[in-house]
Amino acid sequence: MTLPLHVEDTGAGSPIVALHGFGASVFTWRDVIGTMAASHRVYAVDLKGAGQSPKPSDGLYSMRDQAALILDLIDQRQLRGLTLVGHSFGGGVALLTALALIQTRPGVLTSLVLFDAPAYRQPFPWFINSLRVPVLGPLSQWVLPLESQVRQVLRTAFEDDDLVTGAIVQAYAAPLRMAGGRSALRETAKQIVPPDIDTISAQYGSIDVPTLLVWGRQDAIVPLATGERLHNAIASSRLVVIDRCGHVPHEEAPDRVRPILSEFLRTHAVV
Repeated sequence: MTLPLHVEDTGAGSPIVALHGFGASVFTWRDVIGTMAASHRVYAVDLKGAGQSPKPSDGLYSMRDQAALILDLIDQRQLRGLTLVGHSFGGGVALLTALALIQTRPGVLTSLVLFDAPAYRQPFPWFINSLRVPVLGPLSQWVLPLESQVRQVLRTAFEDDDLVTGAIVQAYAAPLRMAGGRSALRETAKQIVPPDIDTISAQYGSIDVPTLLVWGRQDAIVPLATGERLHNAIASSRLVVIDRCGHVPHEEAPDRVRPILSEFLRTHAVV
């Protein structure tokens, strides 16, 4: 039985499936979803274990597990002329989903948008490392108040710490208080890099749909070098770098991201 993911559906037109990053939820798209929904039907998805979606203790939290669920959603809703949008971990899921669609469902995927997406082997950020350590991983989630932990992670993600408001911290912390929320986060951290990442990355050149890559120049989690390498691998891609911005450009600099996203969707996505 397919896991019923939480999906927020808005707008009209050809479909966009939007996938959030590690430890996030559909909340991450709050400042740009209106831009996407102006001419498209947006399915903002809470990945398994995140947001309002189920958080079962089955251990199946890898990128491939998540991509399989997104493929099921695309098939069930019979989405065509599709644009995939992904940030961070969700960008990695979007890459896997895009490769699967190109290989097995030709013509379904129209375009791809990735924000600061991990695509190659790289060092883990400190908060991923802390969750991956046996025994200490679970303990580390209880040493500090949840809000303090979330604030520390967000300050790593944002270039401008002043933008990490109490309201944003509370919105990120809320799903982690739900039953299974913290254990799902640990499982995701433990499985965050596919064991065959080198084989996967060798296939990026087969992505032949228009692709927009948006990166914060000061990203301390997935460095700009990853975006540049991905841009070189995908011939049909455009890389846009947002200055004075960290890992979450759609949250930290939405006023600069919205026109870039709007222009790409108007030019490349089926309406």
